[in-house]
Amino acid sequence: TETAPVSYFPVLEVSGSNYEIGKAIGSTFKLQITELFDRSSEIYSYIESFIAQDTNKYYYSFLDKVQANYPQFVEELQGMADGSGFPLKKFMIYSTFSEYVALLQNPQVRNLTGCSSVSYFENGKFFLAHNEDGAPIFNDIMFIVKARPTDKPAFISFCYPGMLMGVAPSMNDHGIFYSGNYISGKQINIGGIPNSFIQRSLMEATNMDEAIAKATIPDRAYCFHVNIASYSDQKMVGIEVAPSKYYIQQVDGWYVHTNHFFQTGMDSLCYEDLNSLSRYELLTSLANDYSVNSVPAEGSLLTDFLSSHENSPDSPCAHGASNGITGQTLGSTLFDINEGSWRISYGNPCERKFQEIKF
Repeated sequence: TETAPVSYFPVLEVSGSNYEIGKAIGSTFKLQITELFDRSSEIYSYIESFIAQDTNKYYYSFLDKVQANYPQFVEELQGMADGSGFPLKKFMIYSTFSEYVALLQNPQVRNLTGCSSVSYFENGKFFLAHNEDGAPIFNDIMFIVKARPTDKPAFISFCYPGMLMGVAPSMNDHGIFYSGNYISGKQINIGGIPNSFIQRSLMEATNMDEAIAKATIPDRAYCFHVNIASYSDQKMVGIEVAPSKYYIQQVDGWYVHTNHFFQTGMDSLCYEDLNSLSRYELLTSLANDYSVNSVPAEGSLLTDFLSSHENSPDSPCAHGASNGITGQTLGSTLFDINEGSWRISYGNPCERKFQEIKF
């Protein structure tokens, strides 16, 4: 007899309209959502008092822009609100968190949203690995949703409570795989489309061209980086995106990204982040050292790289250092694009608590 697959993160399978999917998330994960709102009440009230200076400018401009571009995602958040018993505004604010952090100019919060990515596309091997780093308050309340929206691709998303799906690593049944990296950017377009809604829209893409068009939609609010892989196109890109411009890098061989821009013309658009630079340099040197021997890489090697504690607390495997401003690895993803499989670690990858996720 086969042993049952290990399930560390709770998994919700749900189908229906965006509203129905959101409502199921809200009711199923009400405990996690409540916990998150309790744990982050201080920063939330800080953001709320900032918004209160000019609610139309700092809240409704974002909401109206999302409503105009993605009414289905507002319905998804409304469902979460109704399912959990909290107001829509709370979910909207948490789903616009990066933009508010930028507007508040708060460097302490800035460093809480890390993320390290390593990709490999060579010799018939096709992997995207990603450490999702966030504030330690998320450590035991993350969850997974397998969603089948009516008339849209089915997808699976690693989820933050209180936020839109699709922010953390996700994949859909058209062979689109995604992970994103927070960027502490210098450009902010008030009333533009917040990052998380752009990232959520990637799960509606059916091929690489559609995904790139969605990632680079005009009138973007803030800065971000996305890794997008497409099985059917046999192609992967890394896109550095700011409100005014973007840079698309086609991946061939190894590709590393953390939380700063480094492409020509993009690097001046973000703040210096020594933690991000440390992780980038370490992962790049591990990849370079390996590529000297011409043996194709296996996926487990990428997870090993992301399990490194070298230069801790500025290491890929982040344990939420006691300084209170270093993130915590909430889960380490390994997408095997050719196999269509997803393995995720519960918390830090060094602890080897792995869960397989499939359609």
